[in-house]
Amino acid sequence: MNSYITRALGVTAAIGGMIALSLAGVTAATAEPATGSFTESGAAVAAPSLDRYQGSDRFATAADIAGRAYPNGAGTVIIANGVQFPDALSAAPAAASIKAPLLLTAPTALPSTVADRLVALKPKKVVVVGGVNAVSPAVATQIGKITGATVKRVSGDDRYATSRAVVEEFFGETGVYRAFVTSGLNFPDAISASAAAGAGSTDTTGAPDAVVLVPGTAAGVDRATSTLLGSLGVESVAVVGGPAVISDGILSDLDAQFPDNVALLAGEDRYETSAFVSFFAFSDATGETPRADDSGTVYLASGQNFPDALAIAAVAGAEKSPVLLTSPGCTNYYAEDLIAGLVSEKVVTIGGPAAVSENAATLNYCAGPPRT
Repeated sequence: MNSYITRALGVTAAIGGMIALSLAGVTAATAEPATGSFTESGAAVAAPSLDRYQGSDRFATAADIAGRAYPNGAGTVIIANGVQFPDALSAAPAAASIKAPLLLTAPTALPSTVADRLVALKPKKVVVVGGVNAVSPAVATQIGKITGATVKRVSGDDRYATSRAVVEEFFGETGVYRAFVTSGLNFPDAISASAAAGAGSTDTTGAPDAVVLVPGTAAGVDRATSTLLGSLGVESVAVVGGPAVISDGILSDLDAQFPDNVALLAGEDRYETSAFVSFFAFSDATGETPRADDSGTVYLASGQNFPDALAIAAVAGAEKSPVLLTSPGCTNYYAEDLIAGLVSEKVVTIGGPAAVSENAATLNYCAGPPRT
């Protein structure tokens, strides 16, 4: 199946209020609103409770999330640069796979809120993701001193090599069932992929899912990435992002390596794409039935910046909760269908009102396509 046909069949679209997720090699899977393929029994569903997790800044927010998720400490903590996004994108599903918190740091100074959380978590091991320009040796040394933990750095020559190194480090022994392949040039699509990958597939035999970053505008998949996907025993690939994000050449190469096992998840914008990814990850293999092992919680995070969504992605993946990107002023239109379809009991907004307004946090939905 060439890339043009894959585009034509695989691109997702909102038509008449229905989210269509077409998978190459699988009967056109659909994840519709609650009145569609995410069907309900007709019984009234109670409105979910609302909460907000926030700190004074991105670092404090991540520290607050880690403390809530791991009140009794954690054997391993993963830490990545919170000023630049690439390294943490692959780190989030890795953290989810071992049930470890993901903390963020400034490149050359460890924020006091992060240092305090590290001490409280009492880790035996801390994994620093990224090279010395992303997290300085001084920060790594300080982490070791205040925690007494073994500190290991996982990095590569660039963001793509670091992504591969993280995947190899955390999934080399288990293998990977589905690889979410997305561009490392921008953060929104990759953030959506990170949370979805952390939750794992519903049709896997036990192997987890992972995120692999590629230079999205490249002519094709580089040899190192292709080799990694093969060595991990990947069975299925989900490509996240439209033609402006992922080239036809990359799609064509993935199609050739994984014939009839490539899903393309792409919306008109970052919010629609985020919704498509969430429906895809939180339904069965056909996309028609909500997965039964979700936590009952949906997280909302700003799609305008990356730190809050990244910090929650690791926790959400571990507990099997979707993370939906939303605009600051109103709630992502598709959140209503996701919340209803999963019969969610709780919706938690990540970050302060400057990131996600009270209007959005209280589920006042943005205008969307007409419902039918």
